[in-house]
Amino acid sequence: MVMITRSQLGTRPKRKAETPVTTMATRPSKLRPRRRKLTPKAADWASLPDGPLANIAGYLTTYDDFKTMWCVCRHWRTAKKDAVYGGTASNQVPWLMLAAENDQPNDPNDMTRNFVRMSSVGGCRYIKMKLPQVTRGVRCVSSKGWMMTAPENGPLTLFNPFSDRQINVPDINRADKDSYGKVPFLHKFVLSSSPSQNDDYWIAIIYGRFNRLAIWRPGFRAWRKIVCSSSCYLLDVIFYNGKVYAVDKLIQIFSFTPDTNANANSQTLVLVRSLKHDFYNIQINSYLVEMDGNLMLVGRGMAHDYQWTKHTTYKFWLRKLVFHNGNLICLQKVKSLGNRVLFLGDNESFFAEVSQRSECKKNCIYFTDNMWINKTPTAVSEGGCDTGVFKLSTHRVEVLYEGESTAECTTMSKTTPATWVEPRC
Repeated sequence: MVMITRSQLGTRPKRKAETPVTTMATRPSKLRPRRRKLTPKAADWASLPDGPLANIAGYLTTYDDFKTMWCVCRHWRTAKKDAVYGGTASNQVPWLMLAAENDQPNDPNDMTRNFVRMSSVGGCRYIKMKLPQVTRGVRCVSSKGWMMTAPENGPLTLFNPFSDRQINVPDINRADKDSYGKVPFLHKFVLSSSPSQNDDYWIAIIYGRFNRLAIWRPGFRAWRKIVCSSSCYLLDVIFYNGKVYAVDKLIQIFSFTPDTNANANSQTLVLVRSLKHDFYNIQINSYLVEMDGNLMLVGRGMAHDYQWTKHTTYKFWLRKLVFHNGNLICLQKVKSLGNRVLFLGDNESFFAEVSQRSECKKNCIYFTDNMWINKTPTAVSEGGCDTGVFKLSTHRVEVLYEGESTAECTTMSKTTPATWVEPRC
């Protein structure tokens, strides 16, 4: 047996080391490409064109948001003139314009009015707004966010306090004003639609010593006076289904269809129905308002003292007017407003939905004073003492507003007591 030693076999050749395959996963960190850090350029929101800004503003449904948007910067504020507020009347929380602290006319040092915003959000509820058109001693009424003033020695003025837009309207003959100056010349002002939407709108006013009715629309040179031989004292007016409806002190309901012919001299109110026997021997103030496409008649029962120097609201009645083929056939009693509230006063009567943003109580009537009284037989009439909240569920009247301006809600005024204003542009 031949023996072979290890030395005779020799040394085993060394195995060459395999070169590892380099991939992106195994590549050393030194070979990884540096990722470039992308720092996005800050968006220059202040340079947005006016067009997109106006479109964005149209989607805002509350005036608080709409107002805040224009406080961002100066450029955004200049785009406000082209913006159309997208909020509707049903989702707006109205503002209460308080009576002036004094009625001294034409006070050049004070062009502001105090407002109370009936909202639980958006900051301060007590607001001061500069309104050069509503100086002391100037009568002011509102409709759909717009205001109309009737200075004693000046023309009628139509303006929007929230958009600063003003529309020229013709003045009306003041020969029918109260010669004793005991009551305001302008009682009610109602729009068929907001002038902010288009120029196809009507204006109706109740004016003068005998509460007469006149209408106007763009293109008319003068106001068209409406004749009503059987009415002694109109209280409210409304545009409904292409017609004008009015109610007087005797609870008579009238209507007519406005003639678009600018050359027509006058038109006549037609008696629709008399309800004076339904509310016989009751001192009542009547209002007309639209809710869910239906025309409503609201009656306000008031009690007076024996000298007729003070009055107090104690009850409200609501009736739905039922029409068939354009004819009024009956009235249906309404017991509840549901999730709505009704606002009455010198303003155009309107409903609003109760939301989380609102401090208003549902199924209630918020009312201000629009009846003028004489404190003494020789004094000038004043209004503003009778304000409150009427709860339909309990038939009780509560305080309208509790806060630092509680007393101002019942401040007497010879021109403009506390009144409701819808925040609409």
